[in-house]
Amino acid sequence: MASRKTIGNIVFYNILHQFDPQSNMNSKVGVGDTKTVFDLTSRPSISLQSYLRRLEDYRVLNGKTSVPLLIFLKRFLKSTDLTLSGRNVHKLVSTALLLAAKIIYDERIPSKSFSSVSGISAEEIDKLEKNFTTGLDFNFYIDRKTYNEEVSSLVESYSKFILNNFKNENCNEHLLTIDEFVSMH
Repeated sequence: MASRKTIGNIVFYNILHQFDPQSNMNSKVGVGDTKTVFDLTSRPSISLQSYLRRLEDYRVLNGKTSVPLLIFLKRFLKSTDLTLSGRNVHKLVSTALLLAAKIIYDERIPSKSFSSVSGISAEEIDKLEKNFTTGLDFNFYIDRKTYNEEVSSLVESYSKFILNNFKNENCNEHLLTIDEFVSMH
């Protein structure tokens, strides 16, 4: 399996640890079905891994935004009792990433600009952001301990990714060393 140096792969494998394997990504939400603003009505046309690479290609997902993204995502899921599934993972990740980028870079990111990157309409982004920030109770503070624990979790996920995908291959030119990865944070 060929790969490239990518924070998207690392985030992808970290998210997989939280993913509900029982979710049915192919099912359609019918009339009267309970769903949240984060749920899609059918399977997304792009895989989560490809989606994360796209966000990385547009330089929104990077070493600086990956840790806050995951912290905000975990916080939101815990505070709302939602389960990460095939129906909601793309929108939840996008929203957490948008908020992480706004916090890290301390600047306004217009919904219309993020829409072109995320593939979600500007109006829907505004609605998702409002629901996400409310679910977090507007708590965007990340203490050093939480940050370091998340970096450790990412390093562990990346180690598993390497072990599971490159057992018999010499793919060093495609992989970040652990030191390179840690230095991104």
